[in-house]
Amino acid sequence: MVKIKLLLSTVLLLLSVNILAKETQQRLVIAEDKVGKPTVIGRLFIDNKFEINNVLNTPSNGSASLSLLHQYYVAGQKNDLTTIMQLSFTADGTKKWMAKELKNIPDKFYGFKKLKKVNATKKYWWGDYQIFVVDWYISNNRKVMSWYEAVHCENQARCLLSNLILNGTESSSIFSDTLTLALKNTKTTKSDLKYKFNVLPNDGGSYHPQALEISFDIQWFKQPILIAKNNQASAKSNSETSSVGEFSHFTNFLQSLWQLNYNDIFQLKLDSPIFKESWQDFNPRKLFVVFSKNHEKKHYITTAYFQHLAKMDSFKILGVLHAKNERYLIGQASHPVTGGNSEKIMIFSLDNTSSLLIQADQNSSLYNIIYSKMFNQKITEIVSGRGR
Repeated sequence: MVKIKLLLSTVLLLLSVNILAKETQQRLVIAEDKVGKPTVIGRLFIDNKFEINNVLNTPSNGSASLSLLHQYYVAGQKNDLTTIMQLSFTADGTKKWMAKELKNIPDKFYGFKKLKKVNATKKYWWGDYQIFVVDWYISNNRKVMSWYEAVHCENQARCLLSNLILNGTESSSIFSDTLTLALKNTKTTKSDLKYKFNVLPNDGGSYHPQALEISFDIQWFKQPILIAKNNQASAKSNSETSSVGEFSHFTNFLQSLWQLNYNDIFQLKLDSPIFKESWQDFNPRKLFVVFSKNHEKKHYITTAYFQHLAKMDSFKILGVLHAKNERYLIGQASHPVTGGNSEKIMIFSLDNTSSLLIQADQNSSLYNIIYSKMFNQKITEIVSGRGR
């Protein structure tokens, strides 16, 4: 029994070493400041020995994941829905999703019979998943689209199809955004930034050798810039008083909001001074992201969001994450509760040129990271560790 366990451990170790030997870490610049210094970086793992494979042909290298793709596309061309269901991964919800898709769209795979060639051109690792970039051809020289296929493999052996990239979770959205940047030949770098967190397929994990790692940097103020009701913004450090002026539109917005009663908030119109003087692109149809103290993500309509801000006693700007066209104010909002005050992290974005508040995501990949539960948790940990 001991020998069997040792043998199994050796096999798994050799598989792990073989995987690592094929990996190349790609560090992509997701955001940079106005002078081109990276502020957010994403690290992906790519199989640097992967060769183009037409998955309509039986793979010659014995790859379990490519063999799965081959079976899937052949079944699709035959409209063999039973086989497609059998090839779908259960644990991450793919099989359930596929059953619903086929019920609603019985001819979902009708177009597969037109495919003459399906080239898998790149292979990435993400946790226990392998992500393939595939090009679809309806003739040998006519490519009609590029696509991502996700395959879940246990110990690099049993592999099943996954809808991972399409399932709409925060993790898959951030990974998909980062992968898209990689395929656009986005600027790369060899270094990481100070703060890091991992993005994994299950949304709740914290470590895996092939996790997508997000690293970032923040300009922290030596002393918080305090914006309190009925008071102007102030910073205790003289060297940072210039920053107070940069946030005058933001300060005026909060002070103006705090002067309104709840009924007035419901009566606000787009031509109200509070919007014209403080916001660059206010859109009442766009939802606002707010996190609870335990990092629960909520989406507020305008009136609910403004009421939430109106309840604040104060807001402390702790630091700024810089991007090319915008900057994100990171701070603590203080709300009165029974027995004292409750503080939680809130983030606001300003246009770099006008310093007005903005809603539009100037960089969608960055926006999805900034307003993710994982980023909120990491910022909360950092702030707590800094004693603020």
